[in-house]
Amino acid sequence: MKRVDTNPTTTATPTTTTTLTKFAAMLAASATLIAASSAFAAAGPGPIPASASAAAVQSAPTAFADTVIASGNKWVKKTSKTRGAWEIVRRDDGSRVVRLKGDFKTRKAPDLKIVLSPHTSKTAKNKNALEGGKVISLLKNHKGAQEFVIPASVDLSKYKSVLIHCEQYTKLWAVADITPPTG
Repeated sequence: MKRVDTNPTTTATPTTTTTLTKFAAMLAASATLIAASSAFAAAGPGPIPASASAAAVQSAPTAFADTVIASGNKWVKKTSKTRGAWEIVRRDDGSRVVRLKGDFKTRKAPDLKIVLSPHTSKTAKNKNALEGGKVISLLKNHKGAQEFVIPASVDLSKYKSVLIHCEQYTKLWAVADITPPTG
């Protein structure tokens, strides 16, 4: 049997403390939601009081919210048809990712990479696709939801588009222009 240290003088790291604080907030919000749903169930059929549902929603945790930096669902075909929504988000821990949504799909190929480029969809071509760009990662799959961590050293203000690029054959698959969210 493994012994668990229950000594209250044990020091926690800042990461552990942050994680535990977020976990505690989620537990408290879950308890509120469970209590609210139990009250609704006990009340029987009928409309849910607006004040009760609003209280439950307002107490839901926001600790794990992502901030959308840019998003879109239009890919400009260069070599291969590509479709699906994407976004660049800042996570609550400060890290940033390029996120392809579940509806993402392109043609299979070897060595497909996700790239941040200073070129727009109009100026990006096979030969200049990687000039001044930052290769983020090898595509995990030619379809479906996936995320790619953007290194902390990358200055996003220098980039105008997200590319799907086959580096092995120097073929630019598709380009999505980076535009900040509106509204």
